[in-house]
Amino acid sequence: HLISSLEVGGAEKLLVEFLREAVQSEASNNIRVHYTVVVMNDQVNPALKAELDSLGLGVYYLNRPEGHRHPKYLYQLMRIIHRHHIQVVHAHNRGSKLWAMLCKALTPHLKLVMTLHNTQSASTFSRTQRLLHRRLIDMHIAISG
Repeated sequence: HLISSLEVGGAEKLLVEFLREAVQSEASNNIRVHYTVVVMNDQVNPALKAELDSLGLGVYYLNRPEGHRHPKYLYQLMRIIHRHHIQVVHAHNRGSKLWAMLCKALTPHLKLVMTLHNTQSASTFSRTQRLLHRRLIDMHIAISG
């Protein structure tokens, strides 16, 4: 799972709640899925961090200043992907989607899932953005209430 920040927001809360439920479900059904979580930015809410860390998953905090585009962050993501033999990246917001798309471009076998947490329509995307979505994102998940 890849997310830009861990501030108090809908995407962040959904991520932590999803992972908590997944860990509990796995324990009760005697199955194990290996989750790795990467928080890109240095914006981290201490309470959400404590809750995420308590789940016992592999969590990486890259502490990237918001908006910073240094290639070292792509290198760090690629190292995490290779170290953990990650097959699917689940991006949770626009910023993490962009980094995940770069990883997919460098690792074509990687599957990319994107959760849409807003009402932005694909019709607002440029032609290039639509092409990149079609080529690089394998699945979209829409949140509904």
